[in-house]
Amino acid sequence: MVAYLEMLRQELNGAMYVKAHFNKALRENELSSRSSGSVEMRMQNISAVMMKLRLPFIPGYLPKGQVGSRVKPVLIAAIERHSGNMPWAATSDPRTLDERVAVMLSQPLVDAPPGNSTPKQSISQVTVFERSPAVKAWVLKHAGPYCEGCHSVAPFEVQPGVPYLEVHHVVPLAAGGEDTVENSVALCPNCHRRCHYSHARSEFIRELYYKIPRLLPRPAEDDQFNAFI
Repeated sequence: MVAYLEMLRQELNGAMYVKAHFNKALRENELSSRSSGSVEMRMQNISAVMMKLRLPFIPGYLPKGQVGSRVKPVLIAAIERHSGNMPWAATSDPRTLDERVAVMLSQPLVDAPPGNSTPKQSISQVTVFERSPAVKAWVLKHAGPYCEGCHSVAPFEVQPGVPYLEVHHVVPLAAGGEDTVENSVALCPNCHRRCHYSHARSEFIRELYYKIPRLLPRPAEDDQFNAFI
């Protein structure tokens, strides 16, 4: 199972691998009593179970038509036991989740995955910075109902007459940024996510400095924009 998942990991990442090398390594170790064809058949059985579970499988190991009733639960248990770091494995870490989503997006995903009706919980420690209510209020009042990034109207009101915008620190507090109006902008949710996740976020941040005169100090060199994203 470990060998199969390693080949599948490389397959999903677009890396080159040779099935015969894995087959030979298995027959020289834990499957020393098996023939090359027997190992091939085992891999096909795994593919068949992976397909039943609506998970990616190795195209080079076409699923075998029928997996024995005794073999199937053993393979399912092994897949669950060894899939902790695979792209489809559930995770509570946001960065890891995004990385795995990126890999899964490259897959067909024709059938809806089963998901998990009882997801596990985890407790994490998060560092939170103190922020000035006055700074946030000033930035929101100054922006009014308009996003300072794209100038669109706030998507909704949190209460009558109070538009919903998110205050973003252009230089993140975690990167040494100041909690000041000179380092804060009021953005719609789309522009706020753009600052964090867009592949072109440095260009967008550069635009913010040009659009909003109060943002100071402006980085002296263009490549300094990349230093805090």
